[in-house]
Amino acid sequence: MRKLLVVLGLVAVLVPSAAYCQQSKIGSLVDKILGRAKDTASSLEQSAKPKKKEKFVIRLKSGGKITTDNYTVLKHSVRIILPSGAIVISKSEIRDIQTVNADEEGVTVQKTFSRPKEEAVKKQGPFVPAPTPATPATPGYSTDNYGHDRFWWKTRLESWKKKYQKAADKYKEASDDWNRYNGLLQGVSGGGSVSDYQVTQYQDLRGAARVKMDEAQKQMDEAQNMINNVLPDEARKAGAPPGWVR
Repeated sequence: MRKLLVVLGLVAVLVPSAAYCQQSKIGSLVDKILGRAKDTASSLEQSAKPKKKEKFVIRLKSGGKITTDNYTVLKHSVRIILPSGAIVISKSEIRDIQTVNADEEGVTVQKTFSRPKEEAVKKQGPFVPAPTPATPATPGYSTDNYGHDRFWWKTRLESWKKKYQKAADKYKEASDDWNRYNGLLQGVSGGGSVSDYQVTQYQDLRGAARVKMDEAQKQMDEAQNMINNVLPDEARKAGAPPGWVR
């Protein structure tokens, strides 16, 4: 009987202790699970926050600019991805490339590429004929109010006509290239067998031709404006006959 009482006493002591240990283990496990769930929820909350959209503004030496979502800097050029295809521009034609926040209306984040520094070129203002001593009046010889004769004005006019023709030739050459590579790409879309590498190459060459066409068009517009508007206005102010700039 005494032995039975001793055994029952031991059981009464050990069973609560075991239950307490098991409860502690379960509580620790629950705390770990809740901690992990909290960390997971925090991570999901961070990833759910919208990231600022970034774009790249490529400013050209000529004054133009190109906006893109993606570009690659190569050894001597930069490959730019546009909705119409990829184009390749020489580094020497690029002033810099800026990373901007699209969500903040183009706020500059950083400059990611800059062309080599060049000596600053002073912008020339509108042409004003320099006053020069007028030549003595002789029969059949006339000058404007600044002493410039018909030959002087005709020389300026011919200079701008040559610039226009040179730009027009560049435009035609670039236009022919664009039509050629665009035709090749049209053939590919029509079922022609061309490798992916060739397709990419055709797209790059077509894009480069488009850039050259735009540059040539700007030069043509400038020359046309000088011939049709600026020179006649300057001649009028200088007192030169209108026929000298026609």
